[in-house]
Amino acid sequence: MKECNINGDFSPPSILPASASPREIQRRSNGIASREQILDATSQLAGELGYDGTSISLVSERSGLPASSIYWHFKSKDLLIAAVIERSFIRFREKLLPLPSPTGNALNDLQKAFHKITEAWSSDADFLRLGTMLVLDRREDELTARTGYVAIRKHAQEIFGQLWKSVMPSLSPASVKKMATLTMATCDGLFVAQEVEGGDLAKLMDTALVGLVASAKALQAGKDVPAKKKK
Repeated sequence: MKECNINGDFSPPSILPASASPREIQRRSNGIASREQILDATSQLAGELGYDGTSISLVSERSGLPASSIYWHFKSKDLLIAAVIERSFIRFREKLLPLPSPTGNALNDLQKAFHKITEAWSSDADFLRLGTMLVLDRREDELTARTGYVAIRKHAQEIFGQLWKSVMPSLSPASVKKMATLTMATCDGLFVAQEVEGGDLAKLMDTALVGLVASAKALQAGKDVPAKKKK
């Protein structure tokens, strides 16, 4: 697996040039504030109504800003939802990183790392909630928001791969990739279960990690290699 840059491609761009005047700073600050207001309103509506139920007119009503202001920041609803997903993931990652350093105890190290993940989920899960809706909704036209979420998943899977490589360095690249995929699938399932049924996500994650570590050890021992056919 290629080396993963954990800070990735989702860092917020620089908002102001170094030579910005006080008037420009104030204008940009007002713009940032209204942009956040729009994103907050969109996040609430999309969580309640989904992608199709969210409209610019409803965002305008919820945010208290005119539609023209929303279109000034975002050219379409698709780009607006994409920005909500991206902002949520940036906030999530800021709470998640840096991950704890490995100590040599794979299960303990993973539990510490995934406790941080569940804590970050508790406050910034919009990207998961909205992204899951979009990837399950088959459309003829590929939405920017869906494409952005798929890129975020790829980025997260690379982080999982690096995590497994750090706690179990002897895993082969192929096994690291398998464990990253399995970990992503586990997180997907636990997130949906927690959304539907509630409960203690951290305890569920601890239970799931026991199985994940067992799977990794099996891969480490080569037990996933298919037996040769008898002649």
